[in-house]
Amino acid sequence: MQESKGKQRAREFIYRECAGKWLAPDVIPNSGALTLLGYPPRELPLIDELGFQRNQVWSIERDLQVYRAQFEDQIGVGLYHGELADYLQHTLHGNQTFCFMNLDVEGSYRSQLDPAMTSVLLFCWRNANTVVTTYSTIGRDTEMIFEGIVSLAFFLALAPRETQAVYDILTHQYGRAGFEKPQRMALRELFWLRSIWEHSIAASALVGSTPLPAARLALGFTRQLWQRIVNTTPRLLTLSALLRFVRQNDTARVNTVPVGLCIERLQRITYNGEQSWSELCHCFVLKPGATMTSNQWLIKALDQLGKQSLNHIGYDGVTRTINSKAAPVFNGPLWLTRALLHFTPRLVKIPQLTPYLAGMAATIKTIRRHNDTP
Repeated sequence: MQESKGKQRAREFIYRECAGKWLAPDVIPNSGALTLLGYPPRELPLIDELGFQRNQVWSIERDLQVYRAQFEDQIGVGLYHGELADYLQHTLHGNQTFCFMNLDVEGSYRSQLDPAMTSVLLFCWRNANTVVTTYSTIGRDTEMIFEGIVSLAFFLALAPRETQAVYDILTHQYGRAGFEKPQRMALRELFWLRSIWEHSIAASALVGSTPLPAARLALGFTRQLWQRIVNTTPRLLTLSALLRFVRQNDTARVNTVPVGLCIERLQRITYNGEQSWSELCHCFVLKPGATMTSNQWLIKALDQLGKQSLNHIGYDGVTRTINSKAAPVFNGPLWLTRALLHFTPRLVKIPQLTPYLAGMAATIKTIRRHNDTP
C-alpha cells in the first residue's frame, strides 16, 4: 500500500532525530524495542539503523490478518497477536526492559493507547532511558477534543497563568502550520499532557512513591471538577467562563500530591498523511527520580510544552519548524453545541494491588535500586 511522504518523513524524524540522538549506544545491546509494525513493516530498516538486533524487537498486532502476514514473511522479530495493554501487563511480571517504545496505532490516542499508558510508564520506571512515541489521529475524534476541554479546565484550576500562556502559544503554532481550527489542536495537546500526568500518578502509586489515598484523590479530581462546571454552566463554554469558574475551586490537596515520574525530553511532530487526515505525535522520555508535587510537575511540564517548537511535516514531506510565540487568546465557544456538557471524562483507575501485582511492583523497585547503584 502506498504511503504518504508526510508519514514517511515523520517516521524518519522520530527514529533519527529523537531515538537516534537520545538513546546512548551502550543502552541498546542490553535492552529491546517494542513497536506496532503493521504491514508492510516499513520501519524495520530504521530499527536496524539504530543498532537493534531483530531478536531484540517485539511487535504487537491486534489484526489477525496483519499478524499472519508478518508471520509468513519471517521478518525475524518477536510477534504477539492481541491488545497492547494485555501484552504489557503480562510482560511487566518478567525482567524485560525496553529502551524504545514506538506506539503507532491507527485510531484515537484515547481509545487505543491511553488504556495501556500506566503499564508503559511502569516500563519507563524500570528503565530510566526509555524513549516513548505516541500518535493521535486527527479527525473524527470528538471525544478527544472534549477530553482536551476538560484538561484545559483542570490545568486552569491548578496552574492558571502557565496554562493560559501555553494555550496561546500552541494555538498560534498550529495556526501558522495551517490548521483551520488551531485551538482544537491545542486542546489535543493538553489532553495528552493530562493523560501523562494521570498515568504517572497511577504508576507512582503502584511502586509506592505516591500514597494510594492521595493518588485516588488526584485522579478523581478532574471528573469532580467537570461535574461542578456542568452543573453551573447554562450556556456554551468559553475560556473566560472557565477561568471565572475555576478560580472558585480549592485545589490545595491535589496540588500537593507527589509524583515520581517527570518529563525529561519532549519533541512534538504533526504530519499530513492524506488529504482527509493528519497525526499528532509526541516523542518523550520520562524519568523516575525525586518526587515533586503535582503543582510543580504541571508547571514544569507546561513550561516544556510551551518552549518546544512544533515540527510540522506537510503532504510533500517537507518539515517546517515553528517556534514558540504567544498569540491573542481565542475566546470563542470551545464547542458549538451543548453536547459537551453531557460528556463524562474517562477516569484513570489504579489497578488493585493484588499479591501478583505487588510482586511486579517490588520487581520494578529492585531493578531501579540495582540501576541506581554506582
